Amino acid sequence: MCAFAKFWLAVLTEIRNRGVADVCIAVCDGLKGLPEAITTVWPLTVVQTCLIHLLRNTFRYASRQYWDEMSRDLRPISPEHCVQGGAPTAVNEPAAKEQFTEFASKWGPKYPAIVRLWDNAWSEFVPFLDYGACCRMRVVGTVRDARLGKLGMAKGYRPVLRDQVFLLPPDMREWLPADHLVWFLLETIEVLDTSEFDRRRRRGGVGAAGYDPRMLLGLLIYAYCKGIRSSRQIERLCSTDVAFRVLCAQDVPDHCTIARFRPRARTRSPGCSRRYC
Repeated sequence: MCAFAKFWLAVLTEIRNRGVADVCIAVCDGLKGLPEAITTVWPLTVVQTCLIHLLRNTFRYASRQYWDEMSRDLRPISPEHCVQGGAPTAVNEPAAKEQFTEFASKWGPKYPAIVRLWDNAWSEFVPFLDYGACCRMRVVGTVRDARLGKLGMAKGYRPVLRDQVFLLPPDMREWLPADHLVWFLLETIEVLDTSEFDRRRRRGGVGAAGYDPRMLLGLLIYAYCKGIRSSRQIERLCSTDVAFRVLCAQDVPDHCTIARFRPRARTRSPGCSRRYC
């Protein structure tokens, strides 16, 4: 199993463990290792390659002057919403194979890479033919693709699903670019000596847990770097600004806590933070 398949296997296994017991049909767009991982996690799943991606990859190999002619020759093999012109779509796999043989004999000498592309994807290309007219429905689209020669008219707007539940927990590492100041600041604070904060902190009681002083120190330094000194504004940004949300790990401290922490940061933090505090 390749490295890509191992990665997708871990992702899909996590999805299955979260309650997705079975998947009927999975459509893949050519990601390496994904079909293998799907059939490992859900052995009965039908894996269908994305027909639009397959056709787009086909036209990448061909000169633009042949796109219209090649589109007509692919029409008997592909669903009717993918390409226009030519004969009706094949009704089953043998008919599609016969049409593809004619396509390969015509275009194979000029573009052998296209024939290899379809041969490699054939087993995952043909499952849609087993489902009859239900797969002949028009795909909703908004972009004209000159290579496919078809204009998909949008029926409405893209859905805005703010209540959509995340199947997997979000990773904050994806919220900010890798070279963002926040990551540098967090790495710097990790190596600073902040033992003075812990030494004077009384713990082991029955009250509510306090905010981590390293988190508060990072908030203050980042806020000062941005020219922000108001505790109330910092509290508000911890709810609305992505960088501040990452710094506080979405555990928003109130402005009173931030204000009380300032004198502690001045007297107990290293010299670099005294400069800002």
